[in-house]
Amino acid sequence: METGGSFCLFAQRLRRLRLERGLTQKQLSLQAGLAKDLVWRWERELWRARRRSVERVAAVLQVEPEYLTKGRDSLTKRFA
Repeated sequence: METGGSFCLFAQRLRRLRLERGLTQKQLSLQAGLAKDLVWRWERELWRARRRSVERVAAVLQVEPEYLTKGRDSLTKRFA
């Protein structure tokens, strides 16, 4: 994950998508198979996300991981 302003943007994108999907922080963490407080830490910019964790959360939110981390590519995950 990149440092600086992109981390803040990651937290904002994550929160917005989570709320749009009607999920609590705990629900999203658990559905992604992560520690129950990890999304809480990300949204408060207390913890940097690892690539594999971002991929898991992106899968639950049905977006490309790059959308969360960099705001790039399609908002909706492409299924082959």
